[in-house]
Amino acid sequence: MTSYNLLVAQKVVRAPQSHIYPALIASSIINGEDPMQPIAVVYVEAELLENSKPESSIGVQLEGQEAVYGPKAVIEKLLQSHPGRLRGSHPALEDEWVAFTLNRLSGGTKDFKSTSAALEELNNHLTLRTFLVGYTLTIADISVWGALNGSGQAISAIKRNHLPNLVRWFKYISSIERVATVIDAFKTELTTKKKAKSKEGNYEIGLLDTDKGVVTRFPPEPS
Repeated sequence: MTSYNLLVAQKVVRAPQSHIYPALIASSIINGEDPMQPIAVVYVEAELLENSKPESSIGVQLEGQEAVYGPKAVIEKLLQSHPGRLRGSHPALEDEWVAFTLNRLSGGTKDFKSTSAALEELNNHLTLRTFLVGYTLTIADISVWGALNGSGQAISAIKRNHLPNLVRWFKYISSIERVATVIDAFKTELTTKKKAKSKEGNYEIGLLDTDKGVVTRFPPEPS
């Protein structure tokens, strides 16, 4: 059985969480159906896993091989190694929704108008559908739900409740244990790290030429 390390940059500043969530969820689904737990999630305290690669907020590494970075490359790697757990009966259609996720939800354009158009398209597609493709959870649902949950604009639109089909689908996918728990675990990890950092005091004030000691002068007291 192929085992991987899923590498996740914790200081998600340069890249949105919509780049990270789909791979986290896919890994959780794979691990949930395999007692060997083939994918270990490794959190790295950095903004990027590889500073020269802006897409490297997420990465995956097979033992003895170089890591690959970026949401597209990571999802492709997971699909190659575990198609039976992430695929349904219509892989071509599933891939279209993965591309939709990368290009319309977590890609370069993040303005409200383009996001709204993508959400409207999703809402229309989900009329009388429980899943995006077929009758089971697939990489299509995993990718789209993850990107939406990592997008502030998308979450705001969903909370306004004017896209009933999308809201219904989003709530249903949220109720799947392996989907929700991994996102909660990621958020908990971030919160824990932030609290630990805030408790670390740093009292260095950067004084120069202090090798011979420091003289502190106080103003005279008023008479």
